[in-house]
Amino acid sequence: MLYLLIYCLYIGFDFSILIEYEILWLIRSATHVIFQLTWVSRLRCLLSPTWQRNQVITSEFEIASSLPASKIFNAYRDFNNIAPKVDPETYKILVDIEGDGGAGTIRDISFGDGVPFTNGKLKLDVVDSNNFSIIYTIFEGDILMGQLDSMTHHVKFIPSPDGGCVYKPTVVYNCKGETQLPEEALNMVKEGFKKTFNAIEGFIHANPQTY
Repeated sequence: MLYLLIYCLYIGFDFSILIEYEILWLIRSATHVIFQLTWVSRLRCLLSPTWQRNQVITSEFEIASSLPASKIFNAYRDFNNIAPKVDPETYKILVDIEGDGGAGTIRDISFGDGVPFTNGKLKLDVVDSNNFSIIYTIFEGDILMGQLDSMTHHVKFIPSPDGGCVYKPTVVYNCKGETQLPEEALNMVKEGFKKTFNAIEGFIHANPQTY
């Protein structure tokens, strides 16, 4: 190696060419390493459970009612009182443990013997009297079945031209990881909503002076 260096000096070899080549080689090597690290990082994000995008499932349905939207909306605003009265198999007791019943209220739910869970806790996100809508999120309790991070309920009472309304609940299930809820679980929630709504509607028809 030493002889080669002496020979290059003897013949007047231009070392700037060699230095330029080495710099280009270093730049290419560094670029390749950065590229590899970027893809390794992306792959780890895809494979790591903490970076997996949670599965979101949405379910909704509609029920037409002859009652005005304002009347049923007011009944649902009084859900703590009316639900255990008209549907005790589903709701045993509901208590607001924080807040005044408006947005931000935290509500504790004890369920009745007619459902396969016992408790839940929700937060009222929106109570909109002008648009007859309520949004709340269940974030705790065995109602989440160990498979959900939360359930967000969008409940709307849409006025109809004939003076009645359309009851339209939409449920957004925020699943843990890639959990897939069975169709039976979705149907159970849907039928529970229908049962409670029919009970409340029947109570108002029988007691038209309420709400």
